[in-house]
Amino acid sequence: RVTAFLGTGFFIGAHGFALTAKHVMRPATTPAILMLDGDRTWRAFAVKEEDPHPSEDVTVLRIEAATGWQWRSIFALPGGWQGSGMSYFLFGYPESAMLELVENGMALMRPDLIYSEGHIRRRLTDIPLPAISGAQFFELSQVAGAGCSGSPVLDRASLGRPAWHLAGIYVGERLDSTSTSVGYAVRLDELRDWQPEILGRSLAAEANHTSGDA
Repeated sequence: RVTAFLGTGFFIGAHGFALTAKHVMRPATTPAILMLDGDRTWRAFAVKEEDPHPSEDVTVLRIEAATGWQWRSIFALPGGWQGSGMSYFLFGYPESAMLELVENGMALMRPDLIYSEGHIRRRLTDIPLPAISGAQFFELSQVAGAGCSGSPVLDRASLGRPAWHLAGIYVGERLDSTSTSVGYAVRLDELRDWQPEILGRSLAAEANHTSGDA
């Protein structure tokens, strides 16, 4: 029984793998990914295995296979430079939506997917961020909110293409003394060649694979 939900993840490739922020996967009795099915019902997929990046706030999840389910991601991980001025958008499940839907100590199985957009302010490398692990970041113009950690940060120019282009993974935000807020995302262009053991190939090779064959 699901009593609460918090955090965001998304499928990549066509073999039942997903990405999220590493800090989202805190110890839990039954970690799972919820997905809206074609008949407008929510399905829970158990996380069978996790392979975190050694330094960045990113982890790969292997999701329990479902009989007859055809895995196919709507995202791709392109090559090329991404950085300051690029418009982005993301979808996530902020904590505020979770709190709206909790009744009598139970979370209703209707988490609302929230849209956010903005622009990349700058690329950051080896600049420590409070309470956020890693070294390769985008600084974002908008805060998506707690619970959106793990959301895909997408290149807005790829709207209308067969696959939306991944730029990063949302991992947190900062509020400074003047109440100016910014968000942060791990830069996925720096992780294209990462080869998690559970994938058996590079992150880019899996993310850009669009059919269920090997």
